[in-house]
Formats: sequence, C-alpha cells, structure tokens
Amino acid sequence: MSVALDEKILRKYLLGSLALTEAELCDEASIVDDNFAAKLSSVENDLLDAYMRSELKGEELTQFEAHYLTSPLRRDKVIFARSFQTFAAKEVTPQAAKTATAVPQIKAVPDIEKPSRSRFNFFLSSNGGLQWGMATAALLLLCVSGWLYLSRLQLGQQAQQAQAHLLDLQKREAELQAQIAQQKSTQEEASKELQRVREQGAALELQKKSEQQIAKHDPLPERLPKIVNFKLAPQTRGIEQPATLKIPTDATAAVFSLRLDPTESKTFQIVLRSNADNKIIWQSGKRTAKGTDDLRRLIFGVPANVFTAQNYTFTVSANAADGSQEPLSNYGFRVVR
Repeated sequence: MSVALDEKILRKYLLGSLALTEAELCDEASIVDDNFAAKLSSVENDLLDAYMRSELKGEELTQFEAHYLTSPLRRDKVIFARSFQTFAAKEVTPQAAKTATAVPQIKAVPDIEKPSRSRFNFFLSSNGGLQWGMATAALLLLCVSGWLYLSRLQLGQQAQQAQAHLLDLQKREAELQAQIAQQKSTQEEASKELQRVREQGAALELQKKSEQQIAKHDPLPERLPKIVNFKLAPQTRGIEQPATLKIPTDATAAVFSLRLDPTESKTFQIVLRSNADNKIIWQSGKRTAKGTDDLRRLIFGVPANVFTAQNYTFTVSANAADGSQEPLSNYGFRVVR
C-alpha cells in the first residue's frame, strides 16, 4: 500500500500525531521508497527551520519537543541547526555593521580595462569574511547530508537484519510445533500399547489361575470362572425381534463381540442400558476394534451379575479427535436366566 506524499501527513508523522496504522506505513515507505524519503527529508528540514525561527506554536511546538526531540538523531540535527544559526549570525553581523558605517569615496579612475575576477579573487574580495563563512556552511551542510545518507543506509540494513531474524524465529517456531505434535502422537501410541498390554496381562493372569486349579485337581471345579460368549450385529431400521441370550445363573462373565458399522474412528466407548427405565447398567473405557476394515469388532467382557431377565441395549459411540463422542450403532438383545 502506497503512502500519499502530502506535506500535512508527513508533518504529523514527524510530530508523532499520525494514527498508528498510517505511521507504520510511513516507517516502511521511508526505507523502501526513495521518493517518499526525499519528500520526508524536505518536510523535516522545513519543520526544523520553523522551530529555529520560533514559528512553531501551541500543539505543534508541544509535539515537536515531546516526540521529535526524543530521538538522539533528531536532537543532533537540532543542535547542528542551532550551531549553524549562531555561526552565521556571528559572520553576518560584523560585516553588516562595517558596510553600514563605511563612507563611500569617489576617486577618479583611469578609463582602462578592468581585469576579470577569478574564482580565487572571489575569496579575496572585501566581502571575504562572509564568503568564507558561506563556503564553510556549505561544506558543513555537505558533511551533514553525507552523514544523514549513511544513517539512512544503516537503518535500512538494520531493518533487513531484523526481517531476516524474524523469519528465522518463525521457522524455529514451526519446527518446535512439529516436534511437539510428533511427541504427542508418540505418547498416544504408547498409551494405547500400554492399555493393550494390560488387557492381555489380565487375560493371561486369569488363564493362569484356571490352569493352576485344574493342575491341582481342584475338587470344586464349579468355582472356576464360567464365561459365556455372544456375537451381536447392529440393529437395522426394520422391525425385528432382538436376539435372546441365555446367561446361566452360575456364569461369572459374558463376553460380547459387536460387529461395527464402517467408520474411520480408532477408539470407541460402550454403554449398556436397560430398556425398561433407560438406566445405565455398565459402561466401558476407550476401546479399540479388532479385525480388518471390512469386518471390525469390539470384544469386551461384562460381569454376569449385572444382568437380569429383561431387554437391554448396547450403544457404541465413536471418539472424535476433539474429544467429543458421536453415537455409531445400537445392539438390542433380551436376557433369560
């Protein structure tokens, strides 16, 4: 976005009374736009001249002293302008007094051809003091112009270095975010693996106890865990009778295998409700499915003593990435004992 070369806007920018967004545009333009920088330098010189001649009044004077003079570079410009003004006053005043008090003398001069004045004679004339002062001032002005150019060049280089540093920081930030995401993914995989190991360990522990009792010829085999297995499919919209499951009264657990509808979800939760009062009887933690994509199943066990002779429904919900749950399928069945 370009900035208009309006003298009033540039004057407000130098006095710090410009809006923040416009001031930022002027900051950028003073570095990348040569025409803008030249116009800004001209307006700044006019502003300095007005301050040195005490032409700034009221709010402009207050802003000049409160904002403009806070910059060391700009304070140096004011100091130079004040020194130049003092020097010029000292050179001009004696010469003006000398000119005012001199008495003109009229002499007869032979009518001869006067030699032309060379550039060297310019500095040896009767006004040599003033001319040398003007030459000195011009030299000082040239030095200051060179110094200002070098300062501007240095500011441009500093801006480029700051931009490069900012790009490096942004790149580093992106790398750190990628590392954090990778570590989070690794932690989630480790947590899932730990859960699988614990489930397998519990199953092996139960199997080990059963084998130990059999090996010792336990006279009470009925004390061994009695587990019944069932497979259920998702309910359809049609009218159909729920499956009837026989759970013996001496059973310790019922293992269910639920066939899942197609889904991209990785983890699921299961809730068991009684159809009579819709009360939650049992619910699982996060579970992962087993099998291929076309035939994935959730396999889990429920204590047999939670069931009585009535109708029940399993509701399977898929866990979304943001932590929310979305109902996936229902599995209705009737228990007889």
